[in-house]
Amino acid sequence: MLPFLLLGAALLLSAATGYFSVLGFIANFGGSLLLVWVGVSLEIGKLVCVSYLYRYWRVTALPLRWLLAAIVACLVAVSSFGIFGFLTSSQSSQLAQAENTTASLQQEQARAASLQQRLHALEQQVANLPAESIRGRLRLNAAFEAQRLKLEEQLDASLNRTEQLASQHQQATQHGGALLLVSSLTGTSPQGALLALATLVTLVFDPLAIFLFICYNVAVTHPEVEWNIKQRREEAKQRLQRLKQRQEGVQLFAEALQHEVDATTLPPPPTPYTT
Repeated sequence: MLPFLLLGAALLLSAATGYFSVLGFIANFGGSLLLVWVGVSLEIGKLVCVSYLYRYWRVTALPLRWLLAAIVACLVAVSSFGIFGFLTSSQSSQLAQAENTTASLQQEQARAASLQQRLHALEQQVANLPAESIRGRLRLNAAFEAQRLKLEEQLDASLNRTEQLASQHQQATQHGGALLLVSSLTGTSPQGALLALATLVTLVFDPLAIFLFICYNVAVTHPEVEWNIKQRREEAKQRLQRLKQRQEGVQLFAEALQHEVDATTLPPPPTPYTT
């Protein structure tokens, strides 16, 4: 069962490696989705080379041996570069959108605050007039009426724009929330966190597929290891069963002994001697 699981995991990771690698090259250099077949073919060829090198390393001529090893290393580097390009290109656009919406939201919030301050200044000028100066208040209100209406319209439009930008900012940060959280915890920029995460995934993705395929070959070429494990497991089960039987025998013996002790009647005590 384990060899099939190893083979399935290796093939799944290799297929994902080829697909995302080709998408990365298309995103960075352009091309057609037909290149996916090229990537999948190269991944299959890489796994076949790895399997051949593992099984026939000692009997293969030295130049061919190292040539195939170099080809496998080059294919790993190419696939890793494509995966790195796919991760960085897809996430960079989301981070750029999040940064743009953040900047636009801050600008719009500053503009709304400025409009509110101007409206407050107009109202303050009217409020600073003496309470008995009713005509002055009326003239000042009439003079500020057109300006007030214009500022209120601008403020309403700015508040609506702020709500739209806040919704867009929330959607953008949901996609890049993990990167923004990592950047805030580590004190780095979102681009730095993206490069670190993409590098980590790149270093693990394709090599893991190769190592799993090597493990599959080990499991196939050395089935006695699994047989020994099963035999040892059965022996351990048998020893455990014997221990349980011994424990049950000891318990039965203790119960029988206790029963015998309980059933045994003690002789009556001797009568005291009297003269």
